[in-house]
Amino acid sequence: MFSTYRPHHTDAGTHAKDTQDGDESFGQIDVGILLVNPEGVSPPTSDLHPASLKTILEGEVVVDKLKTLPDAVCLLFALTYGLHLNYPKKIQNTLQFIQQCIVASISACHAEDRGSIPRRGVY
Repeated sequence: MFSTYRPHHTDAGTHAKDTQDGDESFGQIDVGILLVNPEGVSPPTSDLHPASLKTILEGEVVVDKLKTLPDAVCLLFALTYGLHLNYPKKIQNTLQFIQQCIVASISACHAEDRGSIPRRGVY
């Protein structure tokens, strides 16, 4: 679901593939978040603070220039829900688990706002 992209530079210092022109093909990616990092940045640091993030649905970049990973993840789920898309079979269980964790977290926050304590334990 997450992938890191480091643009390749030519001798003239320009991108070999210009992201603005849509030359890149992500057709093999059904759902994903692409972390875009400049060339030469070490992976451990760059994955925590990428230059930008892109959200990919059905092989197309639908939103780019996101700054934080939580924003990209929330946007991915919002677009999937809003556009009535099914999760890809290969990662369906993982995405459903993440979705349930997000919903449980939101429910717990609302319960605390109402003054009740959410029930914890085995259901």
